[in-house]
Amino acid sequence: MFSDRELGMDRSINRRDFINGVVFTAAAAGLTAGAAAGPAAAQATTAGSAAAGPYPPARKGLRGQTDAMLKVPHALRDRAFDMGEPQPTGERYDLVVVGAGISGLASAFFYRQKHAGARILLLEVGDDFGGHAVRNEFEVRGRRLIGYGGSQSLDTPSTFSHQAKGLLKDLGIELKRFERYFHEETYKGLGRATFFDKETFGRDHLAIGKDGLAKAPMHKEALKDLAGIDSHDWLKGLSDEKKKLRLAELTYADYLRTVVKAHPDVIKYLRHVPSGNWGYDAEAVGALDAWADGYPGFGGLKLVSKAHRLMAPTEARFWDAEDEYIYHFPDGNAGVARALVRALIPGSVPGHTMEDLVPAKVRYDRLDVKGAKVRLRLSSPVVRVTGDGEVSYVQGGRLHSVTGGKVILACQHQMIPYLVPDLPEEQRLALKEAVRLPLLYTNVVLRDWKAFQRLGIQGVRYPGAYWLGASLDFPVSMGGYTHPRSPDEPIVLHLNRACSVSDPDPRVGAVKGRVELIRTPFEQIERTTRELLLRSLGQGGFDPARDIKAITVNRWAHGYALEYGRPWATFFPDGPLPSETARQPYGNLAFANTDALPRAYADAAIDAAWRAVQDLG
Repeated sequence: MFSDRELGMDRSINRRDFINGVVFTAAAAGLTAGAAAGPAAAQATTAGSAAAGPYPPARKGLRGQTDAMLKVPHALRDRAFDMGEPQPTGERYDLVVVGAGISGLASAFFYRQKHAGARILLLEVGDDFGGHAVRNEFEVRGRRLIGYGGSQSLDTPSTFSHQAKGLLKDLGIELKRFERYFHEETYKGLGRATFFDKETFGRDHLAIGKDGLAKAPMHKEALKDLAGIDSHDWLKGLSDEKKKLRLAELTYADYLRTVVKAHPDVIKYLRHVPSGNWGYDAEAVGALDAWADGYPGFGGLKLVSKAHRLMAPTEARFWDAEDEYIYHFPDGNAGVARALVRALIPGSVPGHTMEDLVPAKVRYDRLDVKGAKVRLRLSSPVVRVTGDGEVSYVQGGRLHSVTGGKVILACQHQMIPYLVPDLPEEQRLALKEAVRLPLLYTNVVLRDWKAFQRLGIQGVRYPGAYWLGASLDFPVSMGGYTHPRSPDEPIVLHLNRACSVSDPDPRVGAVKGRVELIRTPFEQIERTTRELLLRSLGQGGFDPARDIKAITVNRWAHGYALEYGRPWATFFPDGPLPSETARQPYGNLAFANTDALPRAYADAAIDAAWRAVQDLG
């Protein structure tokens, strides 16, 4: 057990601006001077604007879906919301979009393409736009550092739809240019390590390379099983098709447990291998998808390298793709969100190219200006949408309403039945099926990364600890922003955690994990982070009290959209699929968001937006 002093908990760093979700009081109640003055003032300019407080990307401590952001949605869910009748603002729009994540912003963009000059209002519950695609900024030793707080990369763009590729082109985002901005040589010679924690494996051990793994605190039979796990045909005697059908019936953990008959330590070691990609662990991820992802245990099966109909949609989609994982702005897909806002609201984001999106300071005071064709209103949770287009939302501590000829709900689908209570029962039930997976994305700013250089690593995997892993940030330099090149320079260290509780049904595990996550105070996350980094990197000279300069925790209680997959989704792929029922247009309402597909990828958000605009006719 380490003391507060050893961990640096007593140090004054940029971390506690907004502890435990008490994020800038105006974000919770919208108590800005303009909004508090009433609806007339709310139309004037920055209604509920993030400009009223610290610059949103630079806010520290707990970010993402904070307690303040979830306050109104949870009150609706609990039937505890009562603010009387809304005050009409008198504002009328051709389109109102609920949610200003990538899908909501793309919905507005596509609608404007079809209806030039249309008046559009986007209403966003959070204090920043982008949804999960958010930006974290830091200032350390006079240097500006940029990190991503959620949606990470444009993954496998060769598989993008015509509409998604077209939108990126229209925004000036040329994927080929990322090839010269991603500097792989920065971490040349640095590998990855695995840290075995004593709570899970009996003693702390940092394994670097094969020699390190040979000394890992696992049973000798487990090490033997791992060494031969890909050299044996565990389903010998079955045809290729029957092997795949058998794998589709099993979770990855069950396959290791009942078919491979691996030592329990092997399952502990591999349990979280899928978690970063899927949002849940080997107890729920299907063995067929584990094979498709290249996880250990399938090499000896000699399966035909061909996509199978029972694989999850993304596995089949990516099957023949060979894209490198380099299509990444320094702030992740927040760069895409910024490009959309710049295209929708002239003057909101300086510059004209994809490169100058990076250094640009967003003009939050330009997002919601009276008379503008497109307005984006932050900290404005929607509470009701009627069939005739009246949209009610909380802002400035009051309930307001606007009117939209059409409405696109680009928000989380589980919330929609509370916003539109008169939906058909079948659609309401389908929308509630859209369970989201809870996640934590944390950025820790280090004064330097000498400890990593001394250890010869660029990241650490934690098979049993609180975090899944810790990695030095993507080496991307563009638009005048230069990623740290020398170990003497400050850098962003990115940590991630899939918070779902281990369960064969990821929907059950997500709900349990979300409750646990929301109840976890920021200080506990900070202490756990500092202690784990000390234990895993200490032999390289890492000192959390000295080396940690800032911490931002991005909490996504409702994170990844849950993609269908075997064996838990027995209705997949033949259907009926809940997402297909959920996304059916209703009157003048259409539904976007990644839940509509469901696939937790930026291109899916764009595709859902394009389809929603077509549904409006």
